[in-house]
Amino acid sequence: MPAESERLYRRVSRRDRWFLALLLVAALVATPAAVVLLQNNSARGANDRCVTVMRASIMGGATYKYCGSRAVGACRQFAGEHKALAARCEELGFMPRP
Repeated sequence: MPAESERLYRRVSRRDRWFLALLLVAALVATPAAVVLLQNNSARGANDRCVTVMRASIMGGATYKYCGSRAVGACRQFAGEHKALAARCEELGFMPRP
């Protein structure tokens, strides 16, 4: 019998059960906390003066998010290629309407 399979015949000790219970409690506490944090970040991001550009990159498609002064530069550079981006830039006042 291989040495690796001997551990399958060993009973789960009290210390192992405590460790597994601790992992379960940590997962039960961390999951709702992560959901709340992610919702707060997405709600805050909706009101920012940011633009999102989806472009081809070396590894395939990529999504770039530009905020503040970088968003103005992205609007100038990429708005001619993307109608949705041009509309968002006009909405934020980064580009004058033609």
